[in-house]
Amino acid sequence: MKKVYITRNALFKPLTMILCNNITNADEAFFEENYELFEYPCEECADKTEEENCEECAGEGRHDAEPYQYYLIDGHTYDLERLKEYGVEYGYSEKLDLHVLPIYDFGTGWSAFSYSKEVDDDYGLSHDETAERTTVY
Repeated sequence: MKKVYITRNALFKPLTMILCNNITNADEAFFEENYELFEYPCEECADKTEEENCEECAGEGRHDAEPYQYYLIDGHTYDLERLKEYGVEYGYSEKLDLHVLPIYDFGTGWSAFSYSKEVDDDYGLSHDETAERTTVY
């Protein structure tokens, strides 16, 4: 197995994206229907006993995730599946009939980010993938 990388710019390029930071006002049910976007697993608590759990999650194994931006996205099924392959989480607004992409980082240019995925050793890189990380994050 090996890792391949893709920049955020290249991964998001085929998507139609509209900034919608008031998604929870536009669709009141969005939070409840997509609660998994608002928390992430606690790596610190994964292999610890109850006495050693981190203070932030108190051993529950989940931390709150705070998206700074939300984008309404529209893309072909292939593009949406590709996001999942690289571990990019997105939700869905039934009211708007669109997918919603939360962005969790703040104040860093998109060109500084890349995503990775594990592939077989004989995997052929696509035109926008690299075998080495070329970004800071």
